[in-house]
Amino acid sequence: MLKSIIPALVFFTFSLNGYGQELDAPSYQAGFKIISLTDSSRIYKPNTSPTDRLHYRSLELDVWYPAQNENSSTGKMYFRDFLESFEDRANRFQDENDYTGMALNLAQSFAVGLGLEPDKADSLLNYETNSYPNAEIADGKFPLILYLAGFNGMGFENNISLENLAQHGYIVVSIWSVGRYPGDMTNDKLDMLEQVYDAEFAVKALQNQTDLPIDFDKIGVLGTSWGGMSSAVLLDRNPTIDALVSLDGTETFYFGESEDENAYLNEIYNSDLIHPGKMTAPYLYIESGNKLDGFIPSGEYNYFKKSRSERFYLRFSESKHEDFLSIPSLLKVSETTVNLYQTLSETTLRFFDTYLKNKTEFKSFYNKLATRDDVSTKPFEY
Repeated sequence: MLKSIIPALVFFTFSLNGYGQELDAPSYQAGFKIISLTDSSRIYKPNTSPTDRLHYRSLELDVWYPAQNENSSTGKMYFRDFLESFEDRANRFQDENDYTGMALNLAQSFAVGLGLEPDKADSLLNYETNSYPNAEIADGKFPLILYLAGFNGMGFENNISLENLAQHGYIVVSIWSVGRYPGDMTNDKLDMLEQVYDAEFAVKALQNQTDLPIDFDKIGVLGTSWGGMSSAVLLDRNPTIDALVSLDGTETFYFGESEDENAYLNEIYNSDLIHPGKMTAPYLYIESGNKLDGFIPSGEYNYFKKSRSERFYLRFSESKHEDFLSIPSLLKVSETTVNLYQTLSETTLRFFDTYLKNKTEFKSFYNKLATRDDVSTKPFEY
């Protein structure tokens, strides 16, 4: 399960520093907890009986939430805690392969994939995050952000942004990228839809609990890469969602490089799953800058151009797809990488603050970013 995360996540961050007004200091610490659910309306492993542990569709939600500042005594999590949880799930949610040792292998793959020495894996594993496990939740009621992880992701790959949202008063629920049994996500429509169904089931389950004080009248969606495609489908099925941020999401795609990928994506686009012209939620699409380097597309499906809601577009010309994860920033690949990701996180927060909390800073921040030589507010043309 999830084995393709190794090449997929090594394939991915982004931000800029010092533009617009200063953000308010975080009001909270970022608490972290895991919620385990079972959707008995869906079969996970075919041809099994209901007594089989893999028969029904189970899912685990990684939740970041505003925590009391007094929780510093509980100690922070390390990045290895996330990767070890990922390894544990890879073993528990299938019964065909043994993924013991995946956490270390992933960390090494991330380091090598980013051009670093393999021993940099140790610094990634030992990175102290800002997540406090099972910390006491803060008083209040908070908007909900659904994070739809990228291809075979789980949430850890954007932990900095998710922690930042929690520190500023959001409950963030990460919806993992797990397809049909044995769990590997693919470009197949049916696998992608599993993430959408997981998100919908998670919201229903959260509405029936009292531990997390969620304001269900204020829901935003944050999608990364393949999770952007799932996010577009989710909004089409749930038009009451209030805002969408897509980080280089595949809801916009340029055809021509891979015949198989072209076929899978065409099937989704032509299957009446998304109707961008009918979307009403405010929409921010941030795109990487190198997609068309040395590549002339044979065509495109541009969800952003087709959308008619209040919409905003940003492209940082020096960014790459891998710049939309926190991992290069955690590994301090370069000062530019760190600053880029900081801006990604800041831009995402300001957008949700405007459309879920009625603050006003996003548009002025966006306009200042738009004055940079390395930033475009116009989608690719070819």
